Amino acid sequence: MADRPYQAPQPPIGLPVLWYRHANEQESPWAATIVEVSSTGMVSLVAFNPSGTMFIRRGVRHTSDPALKQGDVRVRSERGSWAYIRNCSALRVDCTPSPPEKPAPKKSAVETVKAE
Repeated sequence: MADRPYQAPQPPIGLPVLWYRHANEQESPWAATIVEVSSTGMVSLVAFNPSGTMFIRRGVRHTSDPALKQGDVRVRSERGSWAYIRNCSALRVDCTPSPPEKPAPKKSAVETVKAE
């Protein structure tokens, strides 16, 4: 059986996640929020250190990405890696990705005047 190519997770924007500074899951993670997801599966996120200072990181790979094991140590050190929070229910947020919302149909000027 042929191996399937790696499929990066596509988290929704605004999702709280864990960020590992050196892509090392043995270290304590920082709190982070996804702010952008690229077509390549890498994300941009805002991470918060334990004292609350914000850091923006771009081009961050998920901890399951095989490229992290093959990649440049410097890149892992600068970008880190991200992971889902295992118990999202404790955060009172829905961690399941949802389809983008469709914009509401626009009302015509006539409909707007009739409604008033």
